[in-house]
Amino acid sequence: HIISETWDGRSSIFNLHKDIGMGERLAKSLGADARYTSATLEILNKAISIGMQNDDYTLLYRDFEKIRKA
Repeated sequence: HIISETWDGRSSIFNLHKDIGMGERLAKSLGADARYTSATLEILNKAISIGMQNDDYTLLYRDFEKIRKA
């Protein structure tokens, strides 16, 4: 979906954020290292802050520089 530039992974950034958030909470409750999960959530939080919550998650790749600067 990224290489073909169709950007249709068929799931929203909101759903990805929800799932990664659940994974982070589980990891932390087990005492596991969740630093990459937390870093991913920071990126997703920035994407949501600029209104991308309903966009397809594959757009994170296309718009990464815009998200990073948010």
